Amino acid sequence: MDRYFFFGLVGGTLAGVLFALVILLSLQAVRLGELLVRADVDFSILSKMIQGLSLSFTPIILPIAFLFASLSLFGRLSTDRELIALQGMGYSPWRLMGPCFLASVFLSFLTILCALFIAPYGNRLFEMAVDETLSKKGASVLRPGTFTEGFLDSVLYVGEKTADGKLKKIFLYDKSALKEEVVISATEANWNPPGENGWAQLQLIKGTLVSKNLEENTVRRIFFDEYAVNADFRYAEGKSRDSMESQDLGGLLQKRKQKFEKPEDLRWVWIELARRFCISLSFFFFVPFCFISSMRNQRTAQSRVVLTGVVLGVVYWGSYFSLISWVAKTHLEWVHFEPFVWILVMIPNIVIGVASLFLIKKRFGRILAT
Repeated sequence: MDRYFFFGLVGGTLAGVLFALVILLSLQAVRLGELLVRADVDFSILSKMIQGLSLSFTPIILPIAFLFASLSLFGRLSTDRELIALQGMGYSPWRLMGPCFLASVFLSFLTILCALFIAPYGNRLFEMAVDETLSKKGASVLRPGTFTEGFLDSVLYVGEKTADGKLKKIFLYDKSALKEEVVISATEANWNPPGENGWAQLQLIKGTLVSKNLEENTVRRIFFDEYAVNADFRYAEGKSRDSMESQDLGGLLQKRKQKFEKPEDLRWVWIELARRFCISLSFFFFVPFCFISSMRNQRTAQSRVVLTGVVLGVVYWGSYFSLISWVAKTHLEWVHFEPFVWILVMIPNIVIGVASLFLIKKRFGRILAT
C-alpha cells in the first residue's frame, strides 16, 4: 500500500510536470516567435532557450502537478471505494496519508533544489540565449537591398554592404530618437552590436536628417557628419544580466549582506528567498487538503478533480503572487523587517494547513480521538 501511494504520487507529479512544460513552452514559442524568425535563430541557441525555460519553470510546475496528482489519486481511491475498505481494515486517515507525506518530502526536496540552484541556472541560460539572439538579430536585419521594419523602432534600408562590414546608401525612418519623426539618409554606416552592457549603436556617417512639425507646418533639414542611433537591447526585451531570478542561493545570500540605498531593494532579496522556500513547503499542506476534498463525495470525487484543482490553484497562486506584489510595494514600517516578510509570504501555506486540519477534525474527529 505504501509503495502504491508513494509511486502513484511521484509518478503522477512527474508526468504532470512534463505535460505542463509542453504547454508552457508552446506559449513561450508563440510569444518569442517573431524574435526567433527575424533573428534566424539556429538550433544551438534554440536548444539553450528550451533548456533554460524548462529548468526555470520547474519549481513552479512541481507543486501544481503534485496538487493534481494528489486529487487524482485520492479521487480514484474514493470512487473505487478503496479508501472505505482500507478504513474498514483499521487504517486511520493519518496512516493512509503517511506514504503521501513521504512523497511530499521527496518532491519538496527536489523542488527546493530546483528553486535554489537549477532554476537560476536555467534562467541565466535563457538570458544568455536571448543575448545571442539579439546580437544575431542585429546582424541579420542589416542585409543589403531590403527594408526592415521594427529595427530600433524604425524602418531601415541598406543599399550595399562591403566585405569589411561597412554599410552603404542608408535610409532610416526613425520614430523614437526625437519628438518629431525623422527621415535620415546617409552615405555609409557602421553597426556596433550589443556589448556586455547591452547597448547597441547604428553610427550613420555623412547624411541628411529631415523632420516635419505638423503644428508649426515647418520642415527642418540638417546635414550631419555623424549621427548615432542607440538602443538598449537588454531592457528592450525585458531581460537583465543581474536579475534576481538568476541568483542561486549563494548569490542571494551575498546580496542579502549588501547595503542598498533603497530598503525596497533589500526587501526583494528577502522576498525571493522566502518565495523559493514557500513553494517547496507547499507539498506538505496539499496532502491533507486533497485527501479530505476527495472524501467528501465518493461518487463524484473523480469527476471533480479538475474543478477542485483549478479552484484551489487559482486561489492559492492568486493570493501567493498578490501577497508578494503587496509586500514589495507597501510602505508599512514593520515590513522592513525580514521575519515579517517571511511570514507574509507563507500565509497561503498557513491558511491551507489550518483549513486542512479543521476539515480533517470535522470529518474524522471520532476516529482520530480513538
